[in-house]
Amino acid sequence: MEDVSMGREKIITYNIMDNKRMGIHSHQEIELVYILEGKMELEVEADKFHLEQDDFVVINANKKHSYKCSENILMASFYISFQKLSSFLGNNLILFWCNSTIDKDDSYQEVRRILKLIFNNYLNRKGEEDFYEYSLFYQLLNLLTSSFLIHNADERFHNMTSKYDDRINEITNYIQGNYNKAISLNDLANQLHLSNAYLSRYLKKQLGMNFIEYLNNVRLHHALEELLYTDTTITRIALNNGFANTAVFNKLFKATYNMTPSVYQKKLTKDKDNSLDEIDNAGYKKTILSRLETHFEGNLSENKSDKVKDNQYIIVDTNSKKEYEKNWDKVINIGVASDLLHSDMQEHIIILKNDLKFKFVRFWDIFGHDMYVNVSDITGKYNFDKIDRVLDFLVKYNIKPFIELGQKPKRVNRTVSKPIIFKEDKPLFSNINEWRNIVKAFATHIVKRYGGEEVQTWCFEMWKDNLNEYIQVDYITIFNVGYTELKRYIPNCKIGGAGFCVDYGQKQLIKDFTEWKAESIQPDFLSVYLYPYLAGSEKGEKYSKRTTDKNFILNETKYINKILKDIQWNVKELYITEWNDTISSRNYTNDSCYKGAYVMKTIIDNIYEVDLLGYWIGSDLFSEFYDSNILLNGGAGLISKDEIKKPPFYAIEFMNRMSNSIIDKGNNYIITANNHNGYYIACHNYKHFNYYYYLKAEDQIKASEQDKIFNNYEDLCLNFQIKNVLNGQYDVKTYSVSRQNGSVLDEWVKMDEFDDLGKDEIEYLKRISTPRLSIKRCKVDENVLNLEINLTAHEFSMIHISYKD
Repeated sequence: MEDVSMGREKIITYNIMDNKRMGIHSHQEIELVYILEGKMELEVEADKFHLEQDDFVVINANKKHSYKCSENILMASFYISFQKLSSFLGNNLILFWCNSTIDKDDSYQEVRRILKLIFNNYLNRKGEEDFYEYSLFYQLLNLLTSSFLIHNADERFHNMTSKYDDRINEITNYIQGNYNKAISLNDLANQLHLSNAYLSRYLKKQLGMNFIEYLNNVRLHHALEELLYTDTTITRIALNNGFANTAVFNKLFKATYNMTPSVYQKKLTKDKDNSLDEIDNAGYKKTILSRLETHFEGNLSENKSDKVKDNQYIIVDTNSKKEYEKNWDKVINIGVASDLLHSDMQEHIIILKNDLKFKFVRFWDIFGHDMYVNVSDITGKYNFDKIDRVLDFLVKYNIKPFIELGQKPKRVNRTVSKPIIFKEDKPLFSNINEWRNIVKAFATHIVKRYGGEEVQTWCFEMWKDNLNEYIQVDYITIFNVGYTELKRYIPNCKIGGAGFCVDYGQKQLIKDFTEWKAESIQPDFLSVYLYPYLAGSEKGEKYSKRTTDKNFILNETKYINKILKDIQWNVKELYITEWNDTISSRNYTNDSCYKGAYVMKTIIDNIYEVDLLGYWIGSDLFSEFYDSNILLNGGAGLISKDEIKKPPFYAIEFMNRMSNSIIDKGNNYIITANNHNGYYIACHNYKHFNYYYYLKAEDQIKASEQDKIFNNYEDLCLNFQIKNVLNGQYDVKTYSVSRQNGSVLDEWVKMDEFDDLGKDEIEYLKRISTPRLSIKRCKVDENVLNLEINLTAHEFSMIHISYKD
């Protein structure tokens, strides 16, 4: 039973209810269902979700849904006018991806915060409207559209809806604008200058139904709204919504909702009467207000949590130290083994080793066709010359190889579904014996060439999606054979796998983990790849969509650790061997200060969570192609092809300066201490993307569009109070990278993105694209050091506080 139904002309209306059940229904409005108390089983089309307190789901327009609830249910339904929203956004095909039961994102917590402010305000105003409530509605809309909106300009929408295009826009706009009139397929075909036959086939393919079915579907949704929310007669409802007569309306309504309109209307009235328990609406409203008041336990402050937190006050005690091991400086991804033969790539690797202190370089496809190993040689006379040149270079510079033994394809992406380069060689192995022989020969060769003491320090990883597809042998067998042969000759080296991608589903992940746990041979580390994409399929077609979760890496590592704990698999170590916020090598956010702040944030978030974080990728040379002739092209490397260090390079450099004793860490900072009364702070003002970013393909984001693609651009002030420090003089050195200082992308944009820079001009950019240094001295009395750090949007800093007395 609804508590209050605000004016239907508003863009958002809402009801607070204690309904126990609602039968199958649908409506044109987008509905957000939120659970204040109790539990709900919600069915949307063929999907079923179980909601508990503080869970919510957005149900898209015209989706059939129903629910049943526990006895103590207290819930709210917010209705967003599809017509007004589509008019505002200039699009008639709108989808939301928002379900707190299956997805994790900080934006969900923000939605909860705004909803609770709405409920508190409702209590304060005793259900009456006010302008503050209207402002909250628009905050809610802004958050939903910026964090959860998908529509037809977005690649995700194309994946979900079988390639909608602009013509579908024209079709649906025409039908939505004329559904209450006598229109036909012929009218629509004439409007679009198409033949009836072609248009009929096109509609069936794109919408899954013919013209009449879709038209009647739209008419029914509008008719149902009138039936639910007005006292209009059934005859008038039928005629208002384009049905030829009441008989046609009755027949179609019954086929869809399993009852006639009159029976549905009577049932609706009866349900309302039963839910009211024979008291009037005012009495019910009073009951709901009482339940809300109890729910919030008198905390009715309508503004308490509504303030923008542009200031953070952080109080820490230097006595609260905790040791930790750095997990981000162990390995950097480089690419296929043949890339390491090039002198420019080797120069970049040396920079990464010397400046960022990476211990391992990760590469793959050492047995690939470009390496001329000749793995199918039945005499076992393999050619390891090229592999030796790669390994000789690494050993010379004291860099440890992290060798991915799988036959990965050479793939460089514009977007998740549009590669720049996709080179997948024919299978290298025809049977398990060829695999055993080459691993054995390789192991004995490197031990002989580099010595057992050296190769014991190397790492080997076996990718899951490689040999088993071709030689019809399961991955576990492949791993066991490779593990056995390597360990026979190099017993102390680390061997792991399998490069799991968590986006293929919880059930499959649990199944794979459980099967591996039962094996007698256990990996030295479990490896996972983390990129913020979610995989799915629709009508047999696979797709990937970008997730809006700004804490994707952290949430997924926690999720993996939870699965491992649940199945009681005590893996020796957990490695994230590849991670980034994009797989695109033509996305200008890769070159920006945003990426530096993102890298620092992700590293701080995942301290304690995993044993290794392997950033993707070290150098833009990995993604060179015909279109990479300009200075920057959106490559994911830490270093540009011209050896210019990009903001994410400096983010890792700043983090490397942190000591091994943590005093405290939070959402935007980490504080560490050394053994000489010195302290290090790394901090950032990370901002997440808005809906504009997700509406565009990744390779369509322009270098100059940084002022369009983020939720906000507010400054952040971090106010630190560090207790129990020695009194005396301290030097405070601050290194920072921002859009104003140290960002090569912003400097290049100031040059109008000139695409034909000379050597001197590139050297100039190298010199100025470095962190800004500021120095000041402060005095500490009463053993408390106060420090204020101001950060612009996406700025990140490292502060070294050294004791001078």
